[in-house]
Amino acid sequence: MFFHEFWYYLKRIIRTKELMFWQLVFPVLLSSLFSFTIGNLMMNAEDFALEAIPIAVVIEDTVDNQTFSEVIKEQDFIEASFVDDKEAELLLSENKVDGIVYAGEEYTLEIKQSGLNQSILKHFLDTYAQQVSIVTDIAMKTQDEKKIEKAVHTLQNNMQYIVAGKLTKGNISNYSQYFYALIAMTCLYACFAGVDCSINMQANLSILGRRRAVSPMHKFQMMLADLASLIFMHTICFAVLLFYILGILKIELGQKWGLMLLVGIVGGLIGIMIGVIMGIIVSGEASVKKGAAVGVTMLLCMLSGLMFSNMKAVVAKHFLIGNQINPATVITDALYALNVYDHYDRFIQDIMILIIMSTILCVLSYLMLRRKKYASL
Repeated sequence: MFFHEFWYYLKRIIRTKELMFWQLVFPVLLSSLFSFTIGNLMMNAEDFALEAIPIAVVIEDTVDNQTFSEVIKEQDFIEASFVDDKEAELLLSENKVDGIVYAGEEYTLEIKQSGLNQSILKHFLDTYAQQVSIVTDIAMKTQDEKKIEKAVHTLQNNMQYIVAGKLTKGNISNYSQYFYALIAMTCLYACFAGVDCSINMQANLSILGRRRAVSPMHKFQMMLADLASLIFMHTICFAVLLFYILGILKIELGQKWGLMLLVGIVGGLIGIMIGVIMGIIVSGEASVKKGAAVGVTMLLCMLSGLMFSNMKAVVAKHFLIGNQINPATVITDALYALNVYDHYDRFIQDIMILIIMSTILCVLSYLMLRRKKYASL
């Protein structure tokens, strides 16, 4: 009985052109528009790479700074040129280096302007000077050459603390937020199917609902079969959209396709349940119910960053838990976590929030549908 209902309702969805348009055609068209307008503005992970800092190093002849020279050469984040005073000043004036390091009795840094690279160099020199001071104290307190060599070796190892490379393997461009919000909107647009499902469960709104009201099949089992068919069709449509965005449009949103598909499935479930709830509590014809559902959906998507990429920050500032209870924001956050973070803590938390909200809406929908009584059919 369950599989018969599942297959019957699945065929009905496929034949409903309106549902297929909002689930597949419209998201594909909108993603194409996004790609044409902002696709070229999106930066890849390489744009956020920490490149080697060019510096000029002047070693004074009066001291032995062999250890310092070796430490400098071993740093991945530094591109050092060992030159004399005049050449160093020339390189700095022509902006070919970000600073000049003078290695003598003291270690000093000469810069032309302040910035991130200059701050990193200053921190590096301060750390090195502290390490040298520690080694000097050890040398003054002991005559054991092995201990001194060990201290020098420790100094060299401790200075290997910055490596040039990517800050993240993902794409952290602000423009990615628009595609996250687009995907979230696609998930919540499953509300159209949810409204249709609720209408077909109510005898006073549709002929199918009247036939179902006298069916021997339990209403909860009937509802689960309908939801299963809706989720199945949404999963196929979402997979096609995901392939189109990542494979055809070549938008860099990460490589974890399977987990992104999981986000789409769970997000589609809550979208369907929003539609079911709206189909039950909103009075009027089907068009009124769908209008209310799309209004709620677009408001949630707007607050997640569909129109303004920093909207989540605005919401967090004025309504502390707003982002945690907005399913569109939770969906975008789950996609962002997959793209940027190496761990799955934040992703799992977002998925659990979506599952809990979907479960609550599903229980409420069943309770409200079960309470509906009809004087006659």
